[in-house]
Amino acid sequence: MPPRRDRAVTPEVTASQPPPDQSHDGPPFRLDVLGAIDLVCPDGSLRRVLSQPKRFAVLVYLALESRQGFVRRDRVLSVFWPEHDQGRARTSLRQALRFLRTAMGEDVFERRGDEEVAIREGAIDCDVTRFERAIADRRLDRALDEYRGDFLAGFFVAGSSPELDQWLEDERGRLRQMALRAAVTLASQAESAGDVSEAARWARRAVAISPHDEAGQRLLIRLLDAGGDRAGALHAYAAFARRLDREMEAEPSRETQQLASRIRTESSPRSVPAAVSLTSAQTPARVVVPGATSIAVLPFVYDGPEDEQHLGPGLADEIREALESIPGLDVMSRLESIALGKGVRLGVRRDPLRADVVLTGRIERRGSRIILSARLAEVATGRELWADEYIRELNDLFAMEERLARAVVGALRISLAAGTSAQLVRQPTRDLEAYNLYLRGRYHWMRRPRETRKSLEYFERAIARDPLLARAHAGIADAYNTLGSWEAAEMPSWEAFPRAHAAAMQALALDPALAEAYTPLGYANMHYRWQWEEARHDLTRALALNPSYSHAHHWHSHYLMAQGCAAESLEASQRALEVDPLDLIINVHMAWHYWFAREYDEAVEQSMRTAELEPNNQWSPFFAGMGYTAVGNTGAAIAQHRLAVERAPGSPVMLGALGYSLAAGGERREASDVLKRLREIAERQSVASYEVAIVHGTLGDVDTMFDWLDRAYEERSAWLAYLAVDPRLDAVRDDERFRALMRAVRLCR
Repeated sequence: MPPRRDRAVTPEVTASQPPPDQSHDGPPFRLDVLGAIDLVCPDGSLRRVLSQPKRFAVLVYLALESRQGFVRRDRVLSVFWPEHDQGRARTSLRQALRFLRTAMGEDVFERRGDEEVAIREGAIDCDVTRFERAIADRRLDRALDEYRGDFLAGFFVAGSSPELDQWLEDERGRLRQMALRAAVTLASQAESAGDVSEAARWARRAVAISPHDEAGQRLLIRLLDAGGDRAGALHAYAAFARRLDREMEAEPSRETQQLASRIRTESSPRSVPAAVSLTSAQTPARVVVPGATSIAVLPFVYDGPEDEQHLGPGLADEIREALESIPGLDVMSRLESIALGKGVRLGVRRDPLRADVVLTGRIERRGSRIILSARLAEVATGRELWADEYIRELNDLFAMEERLARAVVGALRISLAAGTSAQLVRQPTRDLEAYNLYLRGRYHWMRRPRETRKSLEYFERAIARDPLLARAHAGIADAYNTLGSWEAAEMPSWEAFPRAHAAAMQALALDPALAEAYTPLGYANMHYRWQWEEARHDLTRALALNPSYSHAHHWHSHYLMAQGCAAESLEASQRALEVDPLDLIINVHMAWHYWFAREYDEAVEQSMRTAELEPNNQWSPFFAGMGYTAVGNTGAAIAQHRLAVERAPGSPVMLGALGYSLAAGGERREASDVLKRLREIAERQSVASYEVAIVHGTLGDVDTMFDWLDRAYEERSAWLAYLAVDPRLDAVRDDERFRALMRAVRLCR
């Protein structure tokens, strides 16, 4: 690739463009590439362009490079089609530019002769330009408002050239460094003005922008200490040291170590907040449990404001997670515990879900204080083993959780080995409001897909409070994966999965040992990037970090099935079911597994069992209909799929299933009506191309089916991860076009 010219931003470079707050009609197009990815015209998002990753990348390249004048075509060719000969490469560029002109209008582009092209000045309002202009004008806070994340974060072009990958990395690095310098400058200015709290806020932003920048880490540690939060300063140092060790097998520099040592030496017991004061030299990290004690932790009852009802389940989950870290203690899953609470009268019978003891709690809110009453009892006899009450300020929440976890350990007479200072309860943030918002997000995500967008809102609000809250970044990744999954089909893959990938990577940059971050990363690598080895690594790493995390087992099963390993997939599916036996999605997943494994009777049977958990869910009739279609009982299949559509009206997945069973049953006219509805959805949402392809193929129109499969490939449909095992495609597996598609998705060579 030709060397890139120095593009340092100066006021003179951008002077010809009006500032954002100047009164004018404004450009017809807005291009967002910092964190979020979007192309918007007055009528809405231009999804037609966004669904073509390489052509969209050409647009972004020209938008940035042509700010300094016309760009030579051979320069564009060297970045995007270096492997092609000149004739073929020029044809590809002409086709890309013709597509963009058709979608955006001729007046967006300019030519100078046959060899130079540019974006017309003022035609596109790009957030990169606004960011750089604000930097040049020294409006650094305004610049960081524009910098919502890395340049084209998570963006992926199938079969991209090394030159394109290098250009993307160069731009990411350049813009990231500009944002980092802006945040550090704002922190220094605030510190000079005597506002240490504001300085620490900007230092946190700097660390969130570039977690591996050691100077930024030192600045944050020093400012936290200067503001009286020495425990937070030492926590930030410890997290950074762990990250370096795990990712680079390195340790902080001598300067950073000396800073932490000085803070540690000067700290007095009175300066350490209550949330950490429970840690002492006698606190154990390793425990020895006599026998096989098992415990269920029921969601705590919360007596407080309606919008804080998530606190009861959230605190119980934190206690459950703390107890899971104790070797030999069998901790029931969240949903097993809920089942115990609903179906067992203590002292009457032993719970079939194997719990020996149960922990219950009640939380009351009185102003800024919370009161937790907790009780530990035997399941078989109802005999109370221990009870206590804790009264704490809300900002001492983690201290209360730590004390409760240790009290439970003591009541169970678990022997604790001394000699270390580890805590049972992890403290994910020093900002209790951020933690509260995170808990709200998880509360709503567990009610996915209906409440996924609400969960995303709370996760984003948590990060706005504390950009270093790794769990909230992982929550955002989960939310976007859910929105882009084939099951939900609420957001196009090319829009949802890059955001999920970027959020998961940010979470891991902040906490390299977070299983909840490796799991969505593996999901995005599998369903969008088709990076199978990376997906395998991510999911196995999540399982190693937290063997009790049901979602890791669930999505590992997806990976194994996509690779054609049905027996191994079944083992992973069963393990997920053991961890959360009453989770609707995991029970549905079992039917999914049996359908892909060609065990159709079992798929129907599992679907019927799942219907007992939630009678009105759409997944039971969906998979029952798939099983019935596969064995030739199309009448029953059509009835089941009509029921699925009724329960999820407008879902392209349910409509596609109905079209499939109608076509398989010879109901061509009705199947064609469904096709018409699916095509209408496909034009609006870019989420139904795979379903359209399946119906055409089942009707025998194979050529049209492959046209729509090609479109699904361009849209990066999440369905394509399962090409190797989808029973609906068995009739075309010997077609060369199918084999080419398998190679494109990297499922075969």
